[in-house]
Amino acid sequence: MKKTVILLSIAVLLTMLLTTGCAIHGKKIREASEGFLNALVSGDPQSASEYASEPVMLDAGVDFLSREKLEESLYKELGGDAGEIKKEDLSEEAQKAFSDFIDVLVERSFLAYTISDISEKKGVGTVRAEIEVGYDPRGERLFDADMTASEEIETYQNENREELLRIYEEQGAEAMRRKIYSDVVEIMAASMKETVENAAPQKRQIILTVEKQDEKWIVTGIEDDKTSAEGK
Repeated sequence: MKKTVILLSIAVLLTMLLTTGCAIHGKKIREASEGFLNALVSGDPQSASEYASEPVMLDAGVDFLSREKLEESLYKELGGDAGEIKKEDLSEEAQKAFSDFIDVLVERSFLAYTISDISEKKGVGTVRAEIEVGYDPRGERLFDADMTASEEIETYQNENREELLRIYEEQGAEAMRRKIYSDVVEIMAASMKETVENAAPQKRQIILTVEKQDEKWIVTGIEDDKTSAEGK
């Protein structure tokens, strides 16, 4: 009888310890995921990096939080493979328009989130959440590869032909090139800014993987929740 009581006591104690351990892990997993997601919504890449691994921070979507990296990436894409357009080639007005466009991209990257489920298995946490984004950076290109096809660009060329020819004759081809690039970028930046501002917010179902590294729980993976999409 005494032996049975002892065994039962040990079983209860082990159950309590396991339950307590899971509860502690669950709390740490929630803290890490909420810290990361709160930083995304706040547009704070520095804080986000405190709750996530380096590979996660290099993810294309998360990288949009870094204004410096985003600006570098967009100017590179704007210039094409040949690097035909550089920041220093643009007028102050064009740089300002492009800067305003980038500000809107950062501000509307992540708007809100809701965590729907948190689980833990063999030391790995899985967090399912819904995030609301102001636009989908992967769903559509930010730049039209053939900018000359734009109606606005065609209108610009027609309305400014004489002025461009005058600049070419008085200041040379390089001055005309800079004038065209600056004016075109200013037009395109304003148009893209308006597109992003008017875009309807979208909701994405995601899964965060949270693991303990160096005595700290951090987000080590982020992916779309395909099971959620299949269930719709």
